Amino acid sequence: MALKTIVTGYPRGATRWAYQVLKAAGCDVGFCSVFTHQTTPQYAYKAIADAPHEFEVSWFAAPFLSHPAVEDINVVRLERDPMSVASSLYWMGALRSAHNTYMEDWSSAMARSAPELNEFYRGRPWQGSLYFVCEWAEKVLELSTYSDTCVKVEDGASIFLQACGVPVYSTVKGAAPCNVSGCRRQSETDDLRFPIGKRMKKLLKERGYSEVSWDASKAANRY
Repeated sequence: MALKTIVTGYPRGATRWAYQVLKAAGCDVGFCSVFTHQTTPQYAYKAIADAPHEFEVSWFAAPFLSHPAVEDINVVRLERDPMSVASSLYWMGALRSAHNTYMEDWSSAMARSAPELNEFYRGRPWQGSLYFVCEWAEKVLELSTYSDTCVKVEDGASIFLQACGVPVYSTVKGAAPCNVSGCRRQSETDDLRFPIGKRMKKLLKERGYSEVSWDASKAANRY
């Protein structure tokens, strides 16, 4: 099966929602079926060549967007409010020392692209979450450089499907809401007092986000 489109974004950035929307639209889609925490630049060639689906949704794909094997594949960069992403990562404990094996895999993958997580930000989970989101947006997803490939989850399923080149049908309204974890979005007023907070404020302004939250159940049905 030839891989045609890669949808990637942040961890806790609504990739599961994107998968459900594509699945509900009738697409041949996999979730982390090609790109996982174990993917390496060398293995990426084989993983892409052996892709079992036409669409791949995975935040693990983000560091490989400049890989030669991805050159002819359509890429959709999924954006979500950066503060909501950081809040969700913090709430999940992705950067805390006492986390489970599942989170260890995430933390290792995250630190490969954001090395300061294992240095200055070790033991500083909230500051580390802010730092990671900024690094991921600016240096991995390169949102500002490839703005024509970006789509905001807050704009809803219809806009997302259009970005993927998928016709929008009414049946996709059955897509289950995802990433509705109930975690509180941290406040810019209370939680951006650290030096890394200035960088996050700049990212929020550049990407057009204000103090808002995102409800996947609404976004899934917005047409």
